[in-house]
Amino acid sequence: MTAGASPSHEVAFLAGLLRALPDPHAAFIGLQPKQEKAEELASSADELLYGGAAGGGKTFWLINHAAWQCEQHPGNRAVIFRRVFPSLVRSVIPRARAMLAGRARYNGSRRVFEFPNGSVLELAQLQFAKDAEAYWGAEYGLICFEELTEFLEGQVDYLLSRLRAPAPGVRPHMVATTNPGGIGHRWVKRRYVRPDPDDVDGPLPQPGEVWRPKPTDDRPRPLTRCFLPATLEDNPALLERDPGYPERLKMIASRGLRRALSIGDWDAIDAVEGALWLPEWIDQGRVPVAPPSQRRVLAVDPSDGEEQGDEYGVNVSSLGTDGHGYAEFSAGWRMSPHQLARATVELYHDLHCDRVTVEKNHGGRWIPAMIKTVDPSVPVSTCWASEGKRTRAEPVAALFEPDEDYPTSRYHIVGRQDDLEGELCSFQGLPGEVSPNLLDALVWSATELGLANAKLGTGTFGGLAVVRSRIGAGR
Repeated sequence: MTAGASPSHEVAFLAGLLRALPDPHAAFIGLQPKQEKAEELASSADELLYGGAAGGGKTFWLINHAAWQCEQHPGNRAVIFRRVFPSLVRSVIPRARAMLAGRARYNGSRRVFEFPNGSVLELAQLQFAKDAEAYWGAEYGLICFEELTEFLEGQVDYLLSRLRAPAPGVRPHMVATTNPGGIGHRWVKRRYVRPDPDDVDGPLPQPGEVWRPKPTDDRPRPLTRCFLPATLEDNPALLERDPGYPERLKMIASRGLRRALSIGDWDAIDAVEGALWLPEWIDQGRVPVAPPSQRRVLAVDPSDGEEQGDEYGVNVSSLGTDGHGYAEFSAGWRMSPHQLARATVELYHDLHCDRVTVEKNHGGRWIPAMIKTVDPSVPVSTCWASEGKRTRAEPVAALFEPDEDYPTSRYHIVGRQDDLEGELCSFQGLPGEVSPNLLDALVWSATELGLANAKLGTGTFGGLAVVRSRIGAGR
């Protein structure tokens, strides 16, 4: 007790101090049982995915968890990512402002919530693959991904390297929410929902079980992971507020999407109705390594941009001595034509290719000349498509489909290439559908290798007019 202070004043002073401290139970106020379970698992897992059906209360929990981590640890830094800014504006920002009113000050120009104890919660986007690199040198005690299947696995892995304790007492970790579907569906399912058996020691982990992947030379102590499924029944508050919501979900025409959003079925969304590729075709034909090859080509599908496109699809495929095609490498690059040319030449030499083929309808008009500027010895072909993407893709998709003559297909994915596989298994060729750059690059590889016509036994590429101009040495 301080000198001259009465007991009643002392009690009032101590009570004020206690009120200023974070309430250790505040994080659980208003949470439903499944959300409380997510909070419990987030305290032990390095990577937690809370995902499944639409309306499961995932976003509310994510914002609440991020805010509580900031309030519990003075000086902490947290970030919530969405793939594009409009998604932040529609879903995360208004809900966070309503939930955090009176708890944190929102700075709209910086898109951050500033807490009285010095902690900061950022709201950010990662639209393109390379955007993750903008966070080099950043440190976060908590990284959150809203709708994880919108992101690339490489982006997530890179951001995980930014997990560091910015203040005493912080346990760095990542949490994510999502529904099934989206470009990242396959890698998210493989990493969290149904892990690859090769990545697990012993029996496969069950939902709600924290587990650690098998150590490797490059990853001697991998981060622990956990998947917690979410269903619509986990959010009785929504069902009470909007009892007609489940019936509206049933109006979705696609059975797979309907099951994914209504009950969180991760298997139903694997096969998109009307898609040219089926997941089981790819899985049946998958090989761990490519056999000896006759040829190996590198195909580039530039974006629709001019000097600075959005993303370039890159594919390296080989023609095996067995006459089958093998997709060995796939990537999406966002860079200028000159940067693309340099990266293409490096990949050409690294993977021992014998030719580069470039689609020249759009941004590829400058690529061949720039490749020759970087390395004049690289042989380059240019392809021009007169038909739509579906027409171009159909003969190549036929190579993946098993039949009596080829029970495991004539084109094989080497290892796992989730981004490419996601494009293949979701592409329907509908008007206005997003341009599948990785798929198109695969098509150009198959065309250059002479495989696109082989199974159909025709002299044309499915109605596609292909114009090849040979630049430099080689065939």
